[in-house]
Amino acid sequence: MEIATPHALAALIQRQKEALLSSWENEVRQLPGARNLERAILHDHIPVLIDELAEELRQPDKSAARLAAFSAAHGKERHANGYDLAQLVEEYKLLRRCIVRTAEDAQLYVVGDANRVISELIDEGIKTSVQAYVERRDSAELKRREEYLKFLVHDLRSPLAAIYYAIALIERELETAAVSERVRNTQSVVKRNIEQMQALITKLLQEEQNIRTAANIKIERAPVYLAAVADSAVRALISLATTSNTQIVNEIPDDLMLNGDRDLLERVYQNLISNAIDSAPGGTVALGATAAADAKVECWVADNGKGVPDEIKDRIFDKFVTASQHRSGIGLGLPIVKQIIEAHGGAIRLESEPGKGTIVRFSLPRG
Repeated sequence: MEIATPHALAALIQRQKEALLSSWENEVRQLPGARNLERAILHDHIPVLIDELAEELRQPDKSAARLAAFSAAHGKERHANGYDLAQLVEEYKLLRRCIVRTAEDAQLYVVGDANRVISELIDEGIKTSVQAYVERRDSAELKRREEYLKFLVHDLRSPLAAIYYAIALIERELETAAVSERVRNTQSVVKRNIEQMQALITKLLQEEQNIRTAANIKIERAPVYLAAVADSAVRALISLATTSNTQIVNEIPDDLMLNGDRDLLERVYQNLISNAIDSAPGGTVALGATAAADAKVECWVADNGKGVPDEIKDRIFDKFVTASQHRSGIGLGLPIVKQIIEAHGGAIRLESEPGKGTIVRFSLPRG
């Protein structure tokens, strides 16, 4: 047997391409995910990969970039086909094995430069396909999670709302009824716990939206009234405010308008108001804005709460940094606020003094 030169192996691969494909298919059909696939779907980009392997053996460093797109598409397709990651990797390994076996049948050893080129290109194909597979899998899992969460929240909110209104009705009846203090206290405890559960559901939705927003910030501008956007955010957080006994005051002028993405700006206000409620239980959160001379709108969300500790003030807009000590937030809210404001062409800053409250100021272009 002779040592296969890169050119000799390239010529062999192209001459034996159909036989190589057939041999590879026979072995791949043993994988659970491949057993029932149509031949065209099974082969996918493998014929192209074989051609690129031959081209790379003749002219090194010419095929890797071209093959990356095919490998990425292959990984996504295999996820759709129901493969697991081990089967995806095994497909490539089987191709390498079939090439070596075909060469040995032709009395050629695949070693040295020929082996290096084959191994590097197939390994790169594995890497690219696996990365694309994982991205598609994670995206699909996130979508399923979102759909499940929507059903879960709906199923939780509806009975909670019914219970809450029933408790409110009982509360009105108890105002004139002769009942023990124990009954009144029990009714109050039940009502308070329902409000806490409603607040937790609101927070759960907010964190889920933050995760989605972090992965997909795309500005779609349209004329929006800022006061209406803020009002919508306040309504979404009313359960949090009620539970914390925090008053929210919206002092944004009703006629103040700018071109921006309504949904993303509402997300800005929801995160800022939520943080302010957390910082100022029993206190006040004030929303304000004014038109500036440089065709911008200057906005602020202020609270009279505990303030931000000095040791994290400079990092407060970094991911996973949070001043909260008791809430379930994971530190994505302010980083996302910063991303959204900057994506609009604006800027944001924080002013805070421990024990005296916090003001978050941000500017947005009007046009």
